[in-house]
Amino acid sequence: MKNKKYFIKALNKGSGGSFTASLYLNSQKVASLRSDGQFVNCVFDWKDDKSKKEFEDYIVKQPPRLTNNKVQFTEDADSFVADLLSQYERELWLKDLIKTNVVFTLKSDSEFEYNIFNEPFSEEIKQRIIKENGDNLLEILNEK
Repeated sequence: MKNKKYFIKALNKGSGGSFTASLYLNSQKVASLRSDGQFVNCVFDWKDDKSKKEFEDYIVKQPPRLTNNKVQFTEDADSFVADLLSQYERELWLKDLIKTNVVFTLKSDSEFEYNIFNEPFSEEIKQRIIKENGDNLLEILNEK
């Protein structure tokens, strides 16, 4: 598989920060994850040894990424999974937020910075946002 994409699905939070989740590669579940209280030190229940090996190889080959103007390397599987969990929770939050608000990003925004217009999405609101932000408008998330 050339275009590998790992993601989290079905996050279940328990008390004290504990959780269980499923780790997917593209559309296939490759592991179940659990933690007793932190988004680190995950226990991986792998589907098979091949899935574990592919994941470990994938982690090692990850390029550094720019986060809040700092270069970060994915150090290990726990760090990678913590990032995936954060991404999953952010996507759930945004999905819920856009039900009743217009959410958009600007080119001048920091990573994970969102602008919220406290009204339901409409063509009128869209045009107003475009007019007020011009070329600085990056994306209206309600249109995804």
